[in-house]
Amino acid sequence: MRHPLARFEERITAVLADAEMSPHLDVEIGTPLVAMTRQVRDADGRLIELLQARYRPDRYEYRVEYSIDDQNLGTHWKAMITDSGGA
Repeated sequence: MRHPLARFEERITAVLADAEMSPHLDVEIGTPLVAMTRQVRDADGRLIELLQARYRPDRYEYRVEYSIDDQNLGTHWKAMITDSGGA
């Protein structure tokens, strides 16, 4: 069954490596990591993808590319940048 993408939210922040994560990433406990959570929803608001990941900052690159294919011609993508204020 096909679910057209309608909305996604991606959050990137920093966390510290804990005892569970540190051996998997080959870092010491307390090492800063990049934490990313992505939720992708269809037009009915159903969650169709959930990604929760941790990355080493020295091996991570964030790159975004937006495009509109023929099916979505005229669709406007909006970006919203918020400042969490340290929360």
